[in-house]
Amino acid sequence: MVQDRDFVIELDGQPGSYRLHVSSPAGDDSVDLDFDPASLGVDLDALQVRVLASAASSRAVVPELERPLRKVGQALFAAVFQASSGALFLSSRNDVERAGGRLRIVLRLHPAELAVLPWELMLSDHYGGYLCRRSSMVRYVEAPEPLQPLTVAPPLRVLGMTALPAELAPLDAEAEQHRIRQLLAPPPLEARGLVKFDWVPG
Repeated sequence: MVQDRDFVIELDGQPGSYRLHVSSPAGDDSVDLDFDPASLGVDLDALQVRVLASAASSRAVVPELERPLRKVGQALFAAVFQASSGALFLSSRNDVERAGGRLRIVLRLHPAELAVLPWELMLSDHYGGYLCRRSSMVRYVEAPEPLQPLTVAPPLRVLGMTALPAELAPLDAEAEQHRIRQLLAPPPLEARGLVKFDWVPG
């Protein structure tokens, strides 16, 4: 079974001296970034409104609403995917997809001023548009204190709901539910009644 592979983007440092570390199936790289978050002029509240509006609007209106999102996404892409890291990303994605897997982008963002930026908007027309539409994207957030294990009396009951906005194409919910079952409750655990699932229609 082919497994998904990770393309890890780690950013640390401070304003004026950020450092980018990339770890990928195609190799690793570290470079200094000449990047000023303030130059983006990102208004997070306004971007959120536009994202929600573009999802609910007709196709004719979406391009106009999307223009500021694309501008921010292109700037974020340009900041991270410079010559060397961009080549590693393309090579990793091609190799993983050729083997039947999928490349996952993992973001480790240490400076607070970088963590609040909407990296999920990263896009490049040359790389196929929004990166998150082809490669899943996750953020790793450092917890200030270790988490205490949660103790529950079995069975562990998991309630899941699938978001199915009428304006968007339907999701492959059954496949996602299967993956969740495999992760949280391998067949032996579920067979013994230690984990039970309930799914709510979106």
